[in-house]
Amino acid sequence: MYNMEYIGELRKKVISQFVGVTIDMDYILCIPSIHGKYKKEEITVDFDGNIRSISDAFPEDKAACVIKWVKLHKEEIKNNHLRINFSHTEPLMIEPLHI
Repeated sequence: MYNMEYIGELRKKVISQFVGVTIDMDYILCIPSIHGKYKKEEITVDFDGNIRSISDAFPEDKAACVIKWVKLHKEEIKNNHLRINFSHTEPLMIEPLHI
C-alpha cells in the first residue's frame, strides 16, 4: 500500500528541465503520467507520449519536445515510477532533451 504522505512529498519532484519546460511525474494515478510546465501552461503526457491534457496556450513546439523526451526516456521514466512505488526513494533525475 502507498504511504500517501511520503508519496505526496515526492509527487511534484522535478526530474528534468529543458527548453524552459519543467518535468515532474504523478506517482499516484492509475495511469502514470508526466507533467510538463512552461510558464503557467501545463501538459500531461502518458508514458507512451500520448497527450492526456494540455493547456490551450501551451506552445506546440514545447509540447513536441515533451513528447519526444518521453519517448526517448520511456524506460527511465518507468523505472523511476517503480522506484517510487516499491522502494519509496527519491526519483532520479533524467537527462534533458538536447536540441
